[in-house]
Amino acid sequence: MVNSLEPTSTRPSGRLQQEVVVVTGGSNGIGKAIVVKAISEGAQVVVFDIQPPDFTMDEQSKFY
Repeated sequence: MVNSLEPTSTRPSGRLQQEVVVVTGGSNGIGKAIVVKAISEGAQVVVFDIQPPDFTMDEQSKFY
């Protein structure tokens, strides 16, 4: 039996290519995990937070 909470694949699918993802509170915690995953799936990511991210974003992603 497959647990529905576990990913079936760890490889990025690219399913977010050509998409823009806006994340509020994306500098750490759950928001950071969403940002990292969206970037790995090919999205352009815009992060809004009061503190700067503690990780490196790609050149197509922006922090405000």
